[in-house]
Amino acid sequence: PVQQRTVEELVRLSPARKVGKGALHNLRGRLPSKKCSALRLFESHTVERLFFYEVELDPRVIGYVTQVPLVGVERRLPNGRRHVSTPTLDVLVFTQKSITIVECKDEDWLRKREGTKGWSCLDGVWTCEPYARWATDRGLGFRVWHPPYPFAVYLRNME
Repeated sequence: PVQQRTVEELVRLSPARKVGKGALHNLRGRLPSKKCSALRLFESHTVERLFFYEVELDPRVIGYVTQVPLVGVERRLPNGRRHVSTPTLDVLVFTQKSITIVECKDEDWLRKREGTKGWSCLDGVWTCEPYARWATDRGLGFRVWHPPYPFAVYLRNME
């Protein structure tokens, strides 16, 4: 019941904001989605676009929505105070067996923020603890996706 209500609300609110508002230095774009029978907008020509190519080709993926708001994400600030926010994450992915919130980031961006605001890497797997906890509490999965290196070769192969 909690998972169903959460998913219905995430889909209803998607897209939570105009694409590009949070990524002023990115090259935005549009991708026609066969899985969703709709045009999907993305903020990052290099990161999100490549992730969308992957989900479009993944036979396990049923569909996806973009720009999903996580209402009430809680974290502790360095001074110990509680901070609650409503971040907009990149994609909510529906597969045959799971529903997962995905945040797409460049690995350089992740490395610069490791150890801050809950961002961490363990054995090559990145996460953001406040986002992961929010998702888990609602019966959803969470993962951070970053493009493989070298990006350009992988992108060319996906195209």
